[in-house]
Amino acid sequence: MRTGQHHDVHVGILVVANHYPGDFAMGPAITTPVTKPYQFTLDVNILDNPALKAFVPGLTRIDSVNLRSRFSDRDGWTASLRVPAVDMGVNQIRNLYLNAGTNQDAIDMVTTIERFSSGPSVQLNNTSITARIADNKINFTLNNKDAGNRDKYNISGLFQQPSNGEYVFSIRPEGFVLNYDTWNVAANNRILLTNAGVNASNFNLSRAGQQLSINSLAAGANSPLEVTFNQFRLATLTGFVQTDSTLINGLLNGKVAIEHAEIKSRLIEI
Repeated sequence: MRTGQHHDVHVGILVVANHYPGDFAMGPAITTPVTKPYQFTLDVNILDNPALKAFVPGLTRIDSVNLRSRFSDRDGWTASLRVPAVDMGVNQIRNLYLNAGTNQDAIDMVTTIERFSSGPSVQLNNTSITARIADNKINFTLNNKDAGNRDKYNISGLFQQPSNGEYVFSIRPEGFVLNYDTWNVAANNRILLTNAGVNASNFNLSRAGQQLSINSLAAGANSPLEVTFNQFRLATLTGFVQTDSTLINGLLNGKVAIEHAEIKSRLIEI
C-alpha cells in the first residue's frame, strides 16, 4: 500500500465534499477549506496469501486486486479498481473493473464485470453500469449482454434528489430491453420516496400483452400502492441472473395492494 500522509487522505475526502456539496446531501454540507496546491495518490494492492485466507472464511482464490486513486487541484479526482478473480465459497467474480473520476462539475463512473456466479443456477455475464452524478442527479445505464455480445438487458434511468429527504426514480423509455425483448415504458413514470412514504405514478411497462404496473391509488405520499401483473412472464426478470431463463418461468396475473407496509393480495396465479 502506498499513500501520502494520513492528512492527505483527509484532504482528498474534503476535496470531493467541497467540490460536490449538493450531490445527494444527507446533512449539512462540508465547508472545511482546503489549501491549494494539493496532489496525492493512493495505491493499494491485495495479494493472495495464507493469512488473508485465514482471515476471510471461504476465500479460496484472490488474484492481485488493485485500487488506485489520485487527487489534484489541477486535474481533479480519478479512481480505478481492478479485481481479476475472487472465489469465496460458491461465489465467483471474474474481471471486475471500476473507473471513476471528476469531469468539470460531474462525477463519471463505469463499472464492468465479465462474470459473477453463485452456485450452478445464478450467473451474471458481461454486465456494465455507467453513471454520471451532477446537480443532485444520477443518470445511469445498466447493460447485460450474452456470450454473443447481444443485448439481453438494457435499462437507463434517472435517480434524483429534488430536496433533502426526497428522492425520485424514473426509467427512460428509450432502448428498454428485458430478456432480449424491447418493452414500452410510459412517459413521465416516477417513484417518489420521502420520509412520509412512497408514491408511484405512470410506472407502466408493457410488451405484447405482458404488463407490469406500479401506481399509487391517490396523490398522497403514503397512498396505497397497487402492483398489477398481466400475463407477466417470470423469466423476464429471472433471466437476468440465469443462463437458462426457462428454469424459473410461468405467468403472473393479478393485483397486489400495498398499504402501510402491509400486502393485501387479491389474485395471484402462476
